[in-house]
Amino acid sequence: MRQRPDPPDLPAWASRSFRQKNRIVRTQADMLIAATAQIHALTGVTRNVRDFDGCGIGVLNHFAL
Repeated sequence: MRQRPDPPDLPAWASRSFRQKNRIVRTQADMLIAATAQIHALTGVTRNVRDFDGCGIGVLNHFAL
């Protein structure tokens, strides 16, 4: 089985990485979800895609299909 590297401290990493130039305020929960998705190369599936715009992850609105 392939070993994964230890993930960084997600709260600190998320708050640093997803801070926007235009100062969009995001909840800690949204940042943790986006950081986890980015680390593991996952797509976020949510109805509220605006919370993840500009976070550097793919987002899928499963209600819009």
